[in-house]
Amino acid sequence: MALVRLAALAPARALDLLREALGLRRALFRKDPASRQARRDLFVVLSTLGTRTGEVGLLEEALALARAALVAEQQGGEDEQEPSAEARADLASALEACAVTRARAGDFARSQAAFEEVLRLREALAAAAPQDLEAARALGFALNNLARVAQRRGDHDAAWGHFARSLRLSCRLLERAPRRAALQADLYTSLARLAALAIELERGDEAREPLREVQARLEQLRAAQVPLDSRLERLVVDLAGRWGR
Repeated sequence: MALVRLAALAPARALDLLREALGLRRALFRKDPASRQARRDLFVVLSTLGTRTGEVGLLEEALALARAALVAEQQGGEDEQEPSAEARADLASALEACAVTRARAGDFARSQAAFEEVLRLREALAAAAPQDLEAARALGFALNNLARVAQRRGDHDAAWGHFARSLRLSCRLLERAPRRAALQADLYTSLARLAALAIELERGDEAREPLREVQARLEQLRAAQVPLDSRLERLVVDLAGRWGR
């Protein structure tokens, strides 16, 4: 079953197909538990179904498979070796899904611990592939997720640091790929969250510097005649009016 086609189906039908696929993938994995491909195929279905339904048991099972895959790769040769980027990315994705579910249930301590592990994995993946924009974007998402949990726990300094770092990263990525519209959307999200925290904590003075960095990036885009995200433009204008240029 091609999971990429599920979006075209009615939700109930997509879930039925996923549950059917889960049974098949479980059977194949039980038949050959040493098979890396069988393990990953089962992981993908568990992750997809667990994310769609919010079933914690499925997400926890996917996480256990991702950890097992990482260990298997490390111990696969005569000497211990670094696990592949795919295995580390799978583990990060599984941790993210579990962390989101825990946060929704109000378990912010466990959610934060999971997001901290995600951040370490995403940092390593981005460092290993510095030209990979998607790896860098995933690092930005990890920073925002960790910041939001820190904010819910009342650790405003940590939240500020993570949001600010995510914003700086978004600015750098937009400089590298100015015509990638998704990067402007990422920058909007980072700026909006940092601004909301600045307003809540009355830290407008500290927000001026990151705002100026965003303004400078937008000026560069205008000079290059790159179409601007209208939400980002409006937000920058609003914040400049609030905190001054």
